Amino acid sequence: MDHPLVTDYLRRLERASSGVPRGRRRALLEDVGEHLREVVPTGASDEQARRAIEDFGAPEHLADEAFGRREPDPQREDGVGAKHPLAPRVLSLAATVALLAGGVLATHALTRASDDEPDVHAEGASTVNASDGDAGTASFVTAEPRGEPRTQEGRAYAEYQVAIADLPHPLPPGAVYPAGVPEGLDGGVHEDAVMEVGAGATTAHFTWLCAWEVEYLTAFYADDHPRVLVAEDMLRAFPDVVPPSWTDTATVWAPMVTGPLDFADPSGVEKDVRGTCMQAGIYPVEVRPPEDEV
Repeated sequence: MDHPLVTDYLRRLERASSGVPRGRRRALLEDVGEHLREVVPTGASDEQARRAIEDFGAPEHLADEAFGRREPDPQREDGVGAKHPLAPRVLSLAATVALLAGGVLATHALTRASDDEPDVHAEGASTVNASDGDAGTASFVTAEPRGEPRTQEGRAYAEYQVAIADLPHPLPPGAVYPAGVPEGLDGGVHEDAVMEVGAGATTAHFTWLCAWEVEYLTAFYADDHPRVLVAEDMLRAFPDVVPPSWTDTATVWAPMVTGPLDFADPSGVEKDVRGTCMQAGIYPVEVRPPEDEV
């Protein structure tokens, strides 16, 4: 059971996130909830809890900055400043909001799937990562993946198709672009939100990245070094694949996610993959070594 002040904060954050697609809203709530529970144990006094929660700022400001409705300012005390517990994530998310068609959260490095979703994971070379020569490899990125309902109508779907055609690199073997985009991504004024155009293209880019992050991890855990090298090259190319407006992809995302690859360290990709795939409307996704099988 959470501390009552943690519960109250998360409720306010959920209300402040209304109008955002369910998967993105849930991702933020899970990530913030995880951090709050780390700093506010159930047995903490109200004063201890209040001091810890104050460091997170007002939930309304946190939601606005995470979803691009308010420009982040590291010097501002009422929002996500440089010392904020979620600053590396929220500041990078908001800085790349141009790639995210208003209100679509770039959940880089979010790592928790909802407890009410079935657990899906790639179990090294024996299952999802099983390779069969020219048959390619299995992937979470399929024509009909788990996740949000999809549509093949509307502007966002047209943006998605154009972006796929423009991508300079293919998906890994065994992966295919889903047949449609998550519902509710069309730009314009809707009943409960205003969406900028471009969410379909964003979905295409994150689908590509999701597929290559899954490919890298499954190959890494299987000690399939040739595949690892190819996947590393693709992941390092991501900042050059996305539109020029995604400036923080190179300055923020790359150091956190692909930087560790220089030391054969998969931790950056491990932290990024769930949030990346969720941005593509594909979830739950979990990739872990064979020895983690239950």
